[in-house]
Parts: sequence; C-alpha cells; structure tokens
Amino acid sequence: MIPIYTTDHIPIAGSNPVVQAFPVWADDHDIGKALDKLAYAARQRGAHAVIGLRSSYNSDYHQHILIGTAVILAT
Repeated sequence: MIPIYTTDHIPIAGSNPVVQAFPVWADDHDIGKALDKLAYAARQRGAHAVIGLRSSYNSDYHQHILIGTAVILAT
C-alpha cells in the first residue's frame, strides 16, 4: 500500500522532491475498496504516494468517488 494524504504535499520532513505528478481516481460502493483501487492505480504507474485526496459521494448510484494526485519522488 502507498500512503494517501489529504494535504497538498507530503507531510514528512525531509521527503524527496516530487519529480512527476498525475491524476488518479477511483470509485466503489465501499470507501475502503475505493481507497484500495486508488492506491492500486497510482502504484501501477510507479507512484510513491497520493496527495490532495478529495472525495465525494453520488447518492443516486451509492458510489464513493475519490480523486487525488499521484506523485513520484526523486530517489
């Protein structure tokens, strides 16, 4: 699992700088599964973390919708 933060940066002192960023999103009836899908989508593209997590809920379809920015850090 990769870390997912609601902040717009990685809140760890001394973390490496971001070298690439891209949007990721996921949805599911279960918010835990939606988080897992979001992390999986980010990991598949080599991300180290997801920042700026935003969530909404579509009551018509009973879906949690998650959007964030996946980031790749300098090594």
